[in-house]
Amino acid sequence: MATPVADRHLLPWERWSIPLADRHPGPLNVKYGYIATFLFIIIQLFIALLSLNEVWLAAFLPLILYICLTSRMIVVDLMHTIIPNVYTAALAVVGIAVLAIMPTVPWGFVAVSLAIALGLPALLWLMAFILRQPAALGGGDVKMLLALAFWLDPVSLCWAMFAGTVFTLPLLFFSSFRPIPMAPGFAVGALLMLTYGDVIKSWVFKLL
Repeated sequence: MATPVADRHLLPWERWSIPLADRHPGPLNVKYGYIATFLFIIIQLFIALLSLNEVWLAAFLPLILYICLTSRMIVVDLMHTIIPNVYTAALAVVGIAVLAIMPTVPWGFVAVSLAIALGLPALLWLMAFILRQPAALGGGDVKMLLALAFWLDPVSLCWAMFAGTVFTLPLLFFSSFRPIPMAPGFAVGALLMLTYGDVIKSWVFKLL
């Protein structure tokens, strides 16, 4: 059976992961999905390569997997304002594998990061409910934050969330699409903390 035209921009496992009812139009034209994926991989890879002296060479392979997964998450979120579960699950699995092989973040910190990834969105949802406003974060955004909790310590995760909000502000003010795609900001913010986290923290502490 031929693939419907509306599905041809999605990979097979993405079509399986995203129900038709959840595929809403986003700010990115679906015709440019594969081109945008390639561009995001190049941009994130460029950021990672600039920090090669600060990142363990052994950790570069997981970083490449991170870049490939999050680049496609970004594009699908921009096309359909949804983050496929298959990618958030894969991101979490890779993060857990990295922690098992190279425990760069203590497991206690991971537990705190998971609590933050659940707690802050829950607070935002509560505020939105009280103010009777649409929630800023969707379920896919929270799942992405939970996956990132296996990559980042609590402070870095908070900074990644802050950076993600800042990066997403242009879409909030200049785009009529709702919900706002948060994957681009979260992915790039987390990558900056993974590659330049110590430098960013030192700058912030100096300013304080």
